[in-house]
Amino acid sequence: MVHIYFLALLPLVQAAPAGAAASLLQADKTFAEAGPTKPAVEAISAMFAADVTVPAPGNVFVQGKARAIEALQANPDNLTGRVEWAPIRVGLSADGTHGFTFGYMTLTKADKSTVPLKYLA
Repeated sequence: MVHIYFLALLPLVQAAPAGAAASLLQADKTFAEAGPTKPAVEAISAMFAADVTVPAPGNVFVQGKARAIEALQANPDNLTGRVEWAPIRVGLSADGTHGFTFGYMTLTKADKSTVPLKYLA
């Protein structure tokens, strides 16, 4: 009988992570829609939390929004270029409290050349 109750509750447990995944994907899509109208640094950093950690030049990681923005600004293309991205998938912890998105990004430089990228956010 315990197994029957467990199975009956299983759809309720799954609903929360599914809703969280949809919400996370929609948030990324919303940022992506605004991205092409802004310089790359501004578009990308709009998604950063105050305690963000990102890889930086020199094979290091930096913590904090201000340092993450400085790391992005180290590449001149990020200052004058524009980015477009499209999230294609969400990864989510079993309890729905931690997640990430990933997808494809294109950096359009000031000279109009493009650089294809992949991202994980």
